[in-house]
Amino acid sequence: MPAIIAPPRPKVSLVSKSVQQDSLPSPIRFGTPDELSQDGRLSFYLKTDTPSQFERNMKIEVATTDNSYDALLSLADGSLILQDSSSVLALVDPSKTLGAGAFGMLHFRPVDAAGAKGEWQPLAVLVRTPTLKEVRCPDVPEQPCTLHGSNLFLLASVASDKDFKNAVQVPAGYMNSTLTVPRPNGSLLYIKLRDDPATIDTLALPVLPENQ
Repeated sequence: MPAIIAPPRPKVSLVSKSVQQDSLPSPIRFGTPDELSQDGRLSFYLKTDTPSQFERNMKIEVATTDNSYDALLSLADGSLILQDSSSVLALVDPSKTLGAGAFGMLHFRPVDAAGAKGEWQPLAVLVRTPTLKEVRCPDVPEQPCTLHGSNLFLLASVASDKDFKNAVQVPAGYMNSTLTVPRPNGSLLYIKLRDDPATIDTLALPVLPENQ
């Protein structure tokens, strides 16, 4: 049977990556370096395997795994910076590159000038974060406390222990500006974000008297 041998698809290797979160202080500390906030910045360093040199018209496609948001990084727009002929630095500003509504698992792949696409590779988890202000607690130690903030529906659950044995689940579509939570361990609570419920993050907020 007649056959045509197509050229090999482009292939790159992820060498390293760096996540820079928003410059403004946040009470949330992410539990994994794979989490990226919408107002953060992601840099990742790639080395080309096929072809042997990074062609100047090659692009890197970054997208959410559900294909809702997609972007192409290129040398022309400055989102790719060549280090040498075979390696490149890629820069992603999520809100500008993918859009303000993007969230969830991100992956990437190379795209050559002819439109041939390489294999998808995992990159990061883009998460939206609520604005959290303070925790107010009554004088009675056995009673729960109240978390104050906005966009609390972006929380999946809140606990006072990292095993989440004493946890409060946040209902989908929760619209209130306060949430009843377990009493913090000192000033520390543990949270899971709705965009990445498999990861445990920590939350450090001022704990104030209930009636102050």
